[in-house]
Parts: sequence; C-alpha cells; structure tokens
Amino acid sequence: MILPSRASRVRAEAALLEAVAEDDPTKVSSALGLTHKYAGELLALKVKATYNNASDGSAFFHSIASYGLQFQLGENITELAKRNGMTEALKILETVEKRLVPLTVPLGRPLETEALLLKAISADDGAEITKLASSVNARQVSRILSLKVKDSYNDANDSTAFYHSVASHSLKFQLGDTLLDLAVRNEKPSAVESLKKLLGYEVSSEMQQSTKESSKESSKVIKAFVRNAMSGEELCQISAESSWTIARLAEEVARVAPAAGGCRIFLLGESAVMAGTTLADLTEGDTLELSSLVRENVSGVYFTTIAGDGGLDDPLGPLGGPGGRLLPGGRRPKPAELRLELCEDGTALVEYSAKPIDRGHCAPPSGGHFVSASGTWTFAAPGVKVDLTKGFHGHFIRMIPTRASKWEQEQSISLAMAKEDQFDVVDVVCRSSRSSPETVSLRSPHVLCPKGAAFVKTEGRRRLLKNFRMDEEFD
Repeated sequence: MILPSRASRVRAEAALLEAVAEDDPTKVSSALGLTHKYAGELLALKVKATYNNASDGSAFFHSIASYGLQFQLGENITELAKRNGMTEALKILETVEKRLVPLTVPLGRPLETEALLLKAISADDGAEITKLASSVNARQVSRILSLKVKDSYNDANDSTAFYHSVASHSLKFQLGDTLLDLAVRNEKPSAVESLKKLLGYEVSSEMQQSTKESSKESSKVIKAFVRNAMSGEELCQISAESSWTIARLAEEVARVAPAAGGCRIFLLGESAVMAGTTLADLTEGDTLELSSLVRENVSGVYFTTIAGDGGLDDPLGPLGGPGGRLLPGGRRPKPAELRLELCEDGTALVEYSAKPIDRGHCAPPSGGHFVSASGTWTFAAPGVKVDLTKGFHGHFIRMIPTRASKWEQEQSISLAMAKEDQFDVVDVVCRSSRSSPETVSLRSPHVLCPKGAAFVKTEGRRRLLKNFRMDEEFD
C-alpha cells in the first residue's frame, strides 16, 4: 500500500522513467526540475532485486523493464540513461546531478584509476591493469586493491568501499568482493594473473586452474521455502542453487506443487520479484523464504516498449527511414511498441510496431516497420507459453500500415508473472530460423521480443493495427 505522503514521489518517478525511456530532454527537465522537492531523491534511487516496495525509499518503486530499459542491479537513473544510450536525457540528468550532488574527493584518492581498473577487469586486459598500477604510487595501489563492494557507493568519504558502481561495468559481484574477487567471479584469467602479481602472489598453472574452480564454487546451495501467501501454509521446500533465477525456481516448484490453470507469483515479503532475479540477490544466507499466489484470470491486453539501437538493424534504418534524414540534433526515434493479447479462448495475438520518424513534412511520415503474429497460449511453467504460428509484416505509408508479405513461422515466447498484471519475458525460441532472439533482425518476420522485457496489462487503450486497416486488405 502506498501512503499518501509517498504517492507524489512515486508518480514523479514514473514520469521521469517515461521521459528517459523516450529520451525526451524536455520531459526530463519537467519531471526533475531543480526546484522540485523530489529531485534529489529521484537521482539517488537504485535498481534493486525487488520493487513495488513502498517502504523502501532508496529503491525504484516501478519495474524498470516495463519501460523498455535495460539495467543492472544497483544503477541509478543517470546510469540507466547511459546504459540505454539515451544521450539527450543523460545530458540533463548529469547537469542536474552536478548541481544537486557536488562531488567531494578526499585528497589522495585516485577515483579515475579505480574506474579504469574496473573497466580493464571487465575487458580482461591484464596489461592495462599493470600499466594503471604503475601510474600511481605503491600506497595508492594497496588501497585500491583492498577496496570492497558494499551496499552503497558514490560515497567519497568511505575510503574502504568502491566509489563507482561495479554493476555499471557489467561485472557480477557479491558484497565484500575486492578487485581480485571480481576478476575470479567473472572468469577473467588475464586480469586475475595481473592482480595476483600486484598482490605478491606466485602465479602458476595450478593457481590459474583454481580460479576457474573457485568461480564455479561461488554458487552455493540454498534451501527455498515457498508458502501460500493467503494461508501461510508451506507448499514445498526446494534445494536450489544461488545462481538460479526466480523463473528457474518456478519450474522446480511447478514439478512439486503445480498451479493447474494459473500463473504462480512469488513475493519476498510484500515486494514483487523480477523473473530474472537470482536467489543470491535475495539472500546472503543458505535459506530463503518466499510467499506465493496463483493468478488464474490472466487474459487481456499487455503492452511494453523496446528501444531501437539506431544501427543497420533498426526498423527505421540508420538514416531514420527509407530516403529520410535524421532530425536536427540527431534525435533517435521513439521506442518501438509491443502489444500482447491473451484471449479467453486460448488464442494469442502479438504485434510489434516501430513508427516512422516525423521529419516535419506536410504529409504524415512513412517508413518504420510492423510485425503482426497470431497463435495460441497455454499455462506452462514458469507462467505462460505463447506459440506463434502465422502472421504478416510490412511498413507504414503516411502512417497507414501496409502489408509486405505473409508467412508461416514457429516462435515460442515464455512468460513469468512477476506481479499481478505484469509478465516478464523469460525465453524466446525462433525454431524456423534456428536463431536466438538476440540475432533476429528487427526487419525479420519474427516478433522481436527480448528477454527481460516486461509486459504490463492495459485497459484497452492500445489497439491492434488491424483495427484501423482496410478489412479487405488484411483478411
């Protein structure tokens, strides 16, 4: 339950996330005005393993994935904008951040070297690590090597913790990790060798082998207790690995306590848990208690957005569409839209729509790309499985969808219900092309539906494209 005192901040957070997802600097400025009383709070929010927790004022309340944004745990809004390439939004966020959060660096602490070392570990560049270590004095090297990952960062006054976000360098971590621990955990052999030399280790082939073994041992056994959220009755106990995701756990729970004719939702306390969250992110011990609900009525219309990369595979092309040019300032197109409809009769409809850029001509814009596919859906662990079998794709002419061709296909989308009225994409299989969802071109007939995307239920405000096509053309 959201208290009235926090409702305004939650709404402001939603407006800011939407503005960043659209890379709209005007909306970012409006949502995060310097005189806004929530500006400092919004800049400090972090992505955590759970969300919808109104009592945690340091975490995003909303699901980041539901805005079509990629993320790593621990990131703030500025880092989210940077990760997703939202350049216009990033300029505003960094400007506001500098004014509201002035950086004070204690004398003698080489923050730039720390950041470069994390980058070198991520790239497994041992030579660069050695070079960076030689650029500062021995005392500073010793301090950097002893830094540890803590539950907070950007604290220049804590000389024992990393100042920078480890997650922003695409590194897996656990609290308490040092640079060497990070290199071992992320299987970076060249970085491990260089760091051990700096620490005075004798590096042998046997020790190199031990680093690989220790990375495997980093996944420990966790006893997961799952209870009925309504009655408190224990449903099952699962012996799981700490590296398992909630979606993987759901599959095991389904074998022991199947939710016939429904989707199982997992909760940590009162907080929703993302399907891709690992058990290690939820507990540091060897036990984990989760509560569970089963939702049977899941039919309806769900919606999400996907940000294009602006490259050759972008639905609008590198120049913003056939024969077109980028808008002044090189603005990127708005995110593509994905619409999922689960019908009560077991049929499913999925539509991908990337609208063309409006370049200011007198006529409505043309270009873009759309894919419309149909099939069936069934309840299947970890939640719902959608099987698409046929469809068509095309582009827009003066904003009117025009079909290019029909096709027969085999594409399956596995969904897990993260909370009521929200599905997270767990897996996508494109059998006819024998390709992974990451390699499916946005111009291919398959529906681009990346893992981790979050579909949120809507109340009829998103219509299928066929609702405003000529029926005789799209039978």
